[in-house]
Amino acid sequence: MARSNTSKPKVDKMQQLLHSDPSGGWDKCWEKGMTPWDLGLPTPILVHLHQTGTLPKGRALIPGCGSGHDVVAIASPERFVVGLDVSENAIKQATKVAVLIIKKCGEFCFPRGRFLFLASHSIV
Repeated sequence: MARSNTSKPKVDKMQQLLHSDPSGGWDKCWEKGMTPWDLGLPTPILVHLHQTGTLPKGRALIPGCGSGHDVVAIASPERFVVGLDVSENAIKQATKVAVLIIKKCGEFCFPRGRFLFLASHSIV
């Protein structure tokens, strides 16, 4: 049986923010700390793949990078990582996280600005 989101006030509040302002709802969520999707650390499987050398080298794109933990965690001299997010507040947080965690000059970036769309056949 599916559970109702009404038992989760934070999820309800997040949904209200997103529906109230489609263009800025994500920014409002980050502004108010309503980010239940953000682990506050890198995704464990990405860290494992990076540490075992299984993650491909080259350029990587992390759409919806949020606080940037994944971007910083997998960046290396052999892998340049770009983190994108629709929320300017998320990118500001990602930049702070990157500075606090480690400085890997030139190995990742969080470009600012608006994008018209993202087209992808698959994300690996």
